[in-house]
Amino acid sequence: WFSLTLLLASLNILNTSEITFLTFGNAGLFLLYFLLGYLFFASIFVGIGSLFSHEEDAHHLNQFMRMLAIFPIVLAVLVLDTPNSLLVRILSFIPPLTPTFMILRIPLGTPPVEDYYISIGIMLISILLGIVFAGRLFKVGSLLYGKNPTFGEIIRIAFNLH
Repeated sequence: WFSLTLLLASLNILNTSEITFLTFGNAGLFLLYFLLGYLFFASIFVGIGSLFSHEEDAHHLNQFMRMLAIFPIVLAVLVLDTPNSLLVRILSFIPPLTPTFMILRIPLGTPPVEDYYISIGIMLISILLGIVFAGRLFKVGSLLYGKNPTFGEIIRIAFNLH
């Protein structure tokens, strides 16, 4: 997106003086939330992917994970209507929604500074928890090689329930 914006601006197709949210500060925040979202979803996908030995076996869970990643786009209308409403602020702190919602809120509503700190903190904790769960799933998934685990087994493994 950054490259495309620079290309369009250099070809005078995009007049950057009319777009007030194209600042280096916003670009840094966009990049930060993109990276946090990427790491969050990557940790989840790694954990789920480690349970299956073939791509076909993981197809149903993969579909669910894709829907989870697309769900924030469905709710984006809420952010476009009222970027700083209480509902949008609360939804901005739910990890699968945080990257998309905060990227949309930055140019539209200038979120309070505490929203940045809270959302970044929640994302960092979520990424760490995702890595821990992925490690647990990988450890047990390597022992289950060739056997397809059930949803109940996945939950027991992830939360270390016996």
